[in-house]
Amino acid sequence: MNSLTRFAAIDGDDVGVMLRSRIIYNDIDGISSLSAAILRYFNFLSEILQQKGYSIVFCGGDSLLALCSDPIDNEVFSGLPEGPCTISVGIGDTAENAYLALQLAKARGKNQVVELRHTLAETIYKWDRPDGQMS
Repeated sequence: MNSLTRFAAIDGDDVGVMLRSRIIYNDIDGISSLSAAILRYFNFLSEILQQKGYSIVFCGGDSLLALCSDPIDNEVFSGLPEGPCTISVGIGDTAENAYLALQLAKARGKNQVVELRHTLAETIYKWDRPDGQMS
């Protein structure tokens, strides 16, 4: 991949919570309806991104991973249509960085786009003891 490759990881916010509440209330029709709406929405997002020059790595459930060899156009994400759930987006130069940026977007309150630039995650210490205490 060239140096301009950017990954975008997209995930639905609180979809699991919405599904669990329907399961607890045995709302089978609600589960089916929500599931179908989420699948339609993410397939639609996939189509939009493909029209904007992205390649879809995977799209399933409430998750999507796409890549583009052009610089990320923030208007692509700010212009995405609303759906049955809000979404969080992580952008990075690798799939790993996009995933980490996605997790940061969720930790910062969800419903936002976070881009991770030029980072390197490196283990600097590993505890030897199973209880996590240093030797």
